[in-house]
Amino acid sequence: MAKNNVPAKQTETGFSIVDNPQSAQTIQAAFTEFNLTAADLTRLKIPAGGSIAWEVDTLGETKAEQNLDVIILGVKGNQKAWWATSVDDSAGDNAPSCISTDGINGTGINSLDPTATTGTHKCSECAWNQFESSRSGGRGKDCKDTSIVFFVLGDEALPHVLTVPATSLKVVKKYAMQLLSRHIEPSSVITRLTLEKAMSGGGHTYSKLAMSKTSDLSEEQADKTRGIAKNFMDRITGGDSLAGFASASEG
Repeated sequence: MAKNNVPAKQTETGFSIVDNPQSAQTIQAAFTEFNLTAADLTRLKIPAGGSIAWEVDTLGETKAEQNLDVIILGVKGNQKAWWATSVDDSAGDNAPSCISTDGINGTGINSLDPTATTGTHKCSECAWNQFESSRSGGRGKDCKDTSIVFFVLGDEALPHVLTVPATSLKVVKKYAMQLLSRHIEPSSVITRLTLEKAMSGGGHTYSKLAMSKTSDLSEEQADKTRGIAKNFMDRITGGDSLAGFASASEG
């Protein structure tokens, strides 16, 4: 008797975005019903002081995790933010004075002159975008360079966002290039995010991002996540969704 050609059942990944057939609709509903922007997503921060544990907020509870296995939906690089007033002197108002979402043009006030007005500025010509401009000393820039990584955790349908500081930008770039050189899209693999303790040239301990691939999704699963990732990134990076995303606590 001939066997029926029944499609093989896909192995569950433990990721809601892959295993739940309603995942795409859930994200779509968040945009449609709640006008979702990048600023509304749950944020993950690289901790200060050399900690090697992530602090993950879920349903009002904060958990410490050594490793985070995620599916990356996209990365938005060339983000810049500058604050005229330090966080300590801002009386709780930590919105940046000037931001750029393309690394080319900044919008806001990029001057310490109290009479300066909001405008558009060339980042390449801005004094605060030059090395050794940091008002806290050292060789760094006073304007903060970051990348934004959008990803999903295993049991959550809506994406999270990680703001990557200048000290870990090379890590993101290297990992992305390793995948792309093998024609692998970030949304088609499971990526592990970990933290390493590092030390700056000035002797300050800080936490540094580490990224590695743990496994591949099947072709069918990858097709699904690629579609979700494209739709999500088209919407989250369109218009003014990224404007004002940065906050002083992530600088």
